[in-house]
Amino acid sequence: MRSPPQEREQDDDMLRLNKLTKTYKTGDKALKEIELEVPKGQVVALIGPSGAGKSTMIRCINRLVEPTSGEVRPDDARHQPDRHGITGA
Repeated sequence: MRSPPQEREQDDDMLRLNKLTKTYKTGDKALKEIELEVPKGQVVALIGPSGAGKSTMIRCINRLVEPTSGEVRPDDARHQPDRHGITGA
């Protein structure tokens, strides 16, 4: 008999993306409201065709590129760009 799945608290997330969106100045939308939760200890791979937004997503996570909107929450810290593209906790 299987035991019921245990509910995870959001505090257990190593990384959380909430409605992450990136639109470049050219109008090209690279990411549209991406939702992702990566629990602590989880290994993740990004797989997709060329131009799917994989590199843009990683660059938004490590802040080489500022997201247009949404949140990147690494290890329970809240980082959200303000209107000047400056992040804060």
